Amino acid sequence: DMCPELERLQRQRDGFLSTFEIVGRRGNCRPETSPDVAVKEYSRSAADKRATPAALLRPPHVLLRTVMYLCERVLFATAAPFGDTYNFVFDRLRAVRQDVIMQDLADDVTLRVMAILARVHVYCGARMTGSADFAAPIHAAQLKEALVACEGLCPPRAGGALPADGLDTLVLSLLYFLDSRDTARIVNNYGVSHPAVALALQLRAAFHTNNYVQFFRLIRRLHPLHRAACIGLASKARRRALGAIVAAYSSPSSRLPLATLAAWLGSTEAHTSKICSAVAAQTVGTVVHFPKECVAALAQADSSVFSIEDPCCDVTLADVLGSAAVSASS
Repeated sequence: DMCPELERLQRQRDGFLSTFEIVGRRGNCRPETSPDVAVKEYSRSAADKRATPAALLRPPHVLLRTVMYLCERVLFATAAPFGDTYNFVFDRLRAVRQDVIMQDLADDVTLRVMAILARVHVYCGARMTGSADFAAPIHAAQLKEALVACEGLCPPRAGGALPADGLDTLVLSLLYFLDSRDTARIVNNYGVSHPAVALALQLRAAFHTNNYVQFFRLIRRLHPLHRAACIGLASKARRRALGAIVAAYSSPSSRLPLATLAAWLGSTEAHTSKICSAVAAQTVGTVVHFPKECVAALAQADSSVFSIEDPCCDVTLADVLGSAAVSASS
C-alpha cells in the first residue's frame, strides 16, 4: 500500500487525515480513508530510528506507484488551492525520499522515482515562488537532494550513454546549478552531447558575460519545465540587468521606452510595469524614468519581483512523469 496499514488505521482513528485522503465519514462524522488514497506521511522521528520494521517501508515499485498517484490524482487533478495541494504532495514526497534512504535503494526503478520527485519539486517550486507560506529554503534543500540523488543513481557510463530519466535530471541539474561550480563538474563527469545540454551551457555563458538580452532570448527557447528549473537564476539576471539599466539611465533627463525595457528584460510590458513599480521607477505613458531612489529600492526588492511570468503555465503531467522535456529539446 502507499501507506502502511498500521499508520493508516492509526491516523484514521486519531483523526489525522489530510482532506486529500478522506473518502467518506461515518455516522459520528469521523473521517475515513482507504488504501487507494492514503499516502504515508513524513515522520521526522523515523529518520532517527536504527531499525524500522519492513512492513513500514515501501519497496521501489510501491514508491513508484505512490509518486505516480500523487502526480496523476492530486497535483494535476485536484481543484483545491494550489498551496494546500503543494503542502500535501511535498510532505508525502519527503516520506518517499525517506523510504529510499532508509532502504539504501539504488535500482532503475528508484532512479525513475527520484527523477519524478525532482521534476515535481522543480514544477512546484516555480509555482509557489512568491507565496507567503512557501518555505523556499526547505524546498530548495529537498530539490537539491533529489537532483544529487539522481546523479548518484546514474553514474557516468562508457560512451556517455544515459537512460532518459538520467539525462533529463542531468539537464535539470545543469539549469538549477547554472551559477555554481557544479555545472563544470557535471559536464566534466558526463560530457553529454545533447541539444538541451548545449542550450544550458549557452545560457550559462550569457549570464556570466552579462549578456542579458541573449540570456532572456535563450530562456524563451527552453522547455517550460527546464525554464522553471532556472527561475532563481532568471530572477538574479533580471535584477542585475535592471541595475545596469538604472545606472545607464540615471540622468534626470533620461527616459527609456517601456517596450524597449520589456524587450531587454525578456518580459511583457505589463509585467515590466509591475517591476518598475517595485523598484520605484516612474512609468509615464509609454516611457520609464529612473530616479535616484531606484538604486536602494532595487537592492531591497524581493527576488520574486523579478521572476519569470507563469513559468509553469505550459508544463504538463507528461512532462513531470516522463522525460518529455528532453525529448522536446532534441
